[in-house]
Amino acid sequence: MNKIQLKYVFMFGAFLFIFGLIYGIAFAFPSPDVPSEKVNVSISFWSLSVGVVLIEISIIGGMTRVIFNYLPTSLSVLLTGVFLVASGCIYGVQFVFPLPRPPPDGLLWACHIFASITLFLVGLLLLILFFLKKFMANKALQRTSR
Repeated sequence: MNKIQLKYVFMFGAFLFIFGLIYGIAFAFPSPDVPSEKVNVSISFWSLSVGVVLIEISIIGGMTRVIFNYLPTSLSVLLTGVFLVASGCIYGVQFVFPLPRPPPDGLLWACHIFASITLFLVGLLLLILFFLKKFMANKALQRTSR
């Protein structure tokens, strides 16, 4: 297997996330009367966290692969990468970390964080791929010209 299959990473991340959610509901926080054990809370927390990270990695990798492969020119890749980095930063500053007012509560705030990080990292990966492609082409040109 030459390439990482992002759909399997996504499915495994979704499985871990759902497992952590069900485990947290069933064992870590069963009722307000029963105190939760530290091990159960830790298992639930880490499976939720790893699941979210794997889902984010698969989404970022898939979006980067699709955008990089389907844009016609390297200039469009560069401009799209700059736009996504800038929009991820602006989105993060406006919705995730607003200074004059408190951030939104709970799940809405987590969704804003997820979206702003996704936009920023996809744009950053596009820029890295653009510059790596230019660097490799320049190295190949230098080798052939000697």
